[in-house]
Amino acid sequence: MAHAVPRWSVFLCVALWLSVTTAALAESHHVFGIHFWDYGANVDVMSHEGGWGVEANLGSDGVNTSRYEDIVGEGFTVVQRLDWKWDQTVPTTSAEQDAFASQCRNNWANKIKKYCRHYCIGNEMEFFVTVPEYVAAFQKVRTAIKAEQPEARVIIGHFNDTGNARQAMQALGRDGYDGVAIHTSNDVPAGLLNMLDDPTLHGGQSARPEVGVYITEWGWVKDTNPNAMNVIRQFYQDLGASNAGRSRQVFCACWFVYWPAGAWSSFSLQQSVIDNPAFEAATALGTTFNSYANNQIMASNLYADVSDPGSSIAVSWTTDVTARTQGWWRLLSNPEGQSTTLNSSPTTTHSFAVGTSASQVYEVMPISTRNDYGDVGGRRYRVKSGPWTSTVQQTGAGRVVVSWTTDWPTDATVEYGPTTALGSSKVSYPLLTEHDVQITDLAPGQYYYRILSSEEVSDPNEARLYMRSPIRTFTVGQMMPGDTDGDCDVDQEDFGLLQACFSGPGVPQTDPGCVFVRMDGDDDVDSSDFTLFRGCISGPGVCGDPDCLSW
Repeated sequence: MAHAVPRWSVFLCVALWLSVTTAALAESHHVFGIHFWDYGANVDVMSHEGGWGVEANLGSDGVNTSRYEDIVGEGFTVVQRLDWKWDQTVPTTSAEQDAFASQCRNNWANKIKKYCRHYCIGNEMEFFVTVPEYVAAFQKVRTAIKAEQPEARVIIGHFNDTGNARQAMQALGRDGYDGVAIHTSNDVPAGLLNMLDDPTLHGGQSARPEVGVYITEWGWVKDTNPNAMNVIRQFYQDLGASNAGRSRQVFCACWFVYWPAGAWSSFSLQQSVIDNPAFEAATALGTTFNSYANNQIMASNLYADVSDPGSSIAVSWTTDVTARTQGWWRLLSNPEGQSTTLNSSPTTTHSFAVGTSASQVYEVMPISTRNDYGDVGGRRYRVKSGPWTSTVQQTGAGRVVVSWTTDWPTDATVEYGPTTALGSSKVSYPLLTEHDVQITDLAPGQYYYRILSSEEVSDPNEARLYMRSPIRTFTVGQMMPGDTDGDCDVDQEDFGLLQACFSGPGVPQTDPGCVFVRMDGDDDVDSSDFTLFRGCISGPGVCGDPDCLSW
């Protein structure tokens, strides 16, 4: 459809909270996306998964780079559509084509090349534009954008007639375009995919292998279809099956529209009652709809180091290939977030720091990008700022219990050792909020330790984030069996405590003050503990025998 939309209704300019430099130059590994982004779309309909976002502007428009910083900060890969006019999307005269090419380079590629590399030129060209006129304009625009941004992908805009699209491809030549846009209701564009694979398309050759299809508009479904969830889910499943079964890919399918853009408000996911939850239910399935999963960057060793004062959280992770580094975060109670400046130096070790207030819950998102790789990004993780306390209680000879709490169910890990290098760990896998991890067989002396907690992730391709405390210390004392008062001897005073702790056979004694008289290793205090105690009596002022239970 032709978009005779006022400039103000297409490009929403708002005051943003932070000037940063961001990048999303690699394709999202999910096919789903939206047309006309607005704040919170990642949470509202994308299930924190990240995806694609189509923006549409005139070449003569000014650029609000802050908007693109935040689109990318929410995990979207941008496709920027550029038109000459809304009712004539590419110019027809040579002078106007030169002016349009200059606009696309200087007004757009020069300003957003750190956020975008996909440029779709024109839309529904049958209106007032012939194929030769489109080809002439496209060649000039592509040359101009590539001069500014060599890695850019310049995409043929949607033709209502695929025969015209074929003529344009053939006139441009095999090396003259980097992708093709199409609109569809809810069908896999098999005809266009087959056309790109046709060995006669370019004089005995098909389109270049990396050239794919971008569905920049799909759906156009008014908010009245009670079967919307099945329709949306089936369409993305069909696209996923197509991409899995052939090398020629559909990179994205962007719902028209998200933000209520003028005359198209009736299709808006942001305003809908039925389509909005239906779309979110589909995107929540995540990798079911994987599209461009080739060469996806994989993250691991993802930690959020929580400081004791609660003034900072340091997020770190590693990637399996060298990639750029960026971070996004927000206070959970605040709809707005912030991004770090892009670090464009390729590395496999990544980190960013978040300044925090004490005892607050934040969302953090690690982002790693690399050209021609699927991004790490789009998944938000909950982290609570410090102070995050833990306690250590010695419960017997060489035995301690480390305890702490979390605000939501997590697993529990204690890393420990005789030096700050730690070296040993004990894991408790049940997802709980109250954690008690027992460590045994410890020699007397000082130990270093830290606690870690992680909640589950549903996508096996995503790393788990571990909240991690600072390194702390505990001491394991030399425990004399039967020495309940810690004075080294085993005498009448110790026997008095044993009597006070008596619970009887099979009745657990859980009083922390009684753990040292559970001498036979079970949880009760009964006659067998009395028998063992008598064998350990040393008398007042005489240290007991640490091996008295071994006979």
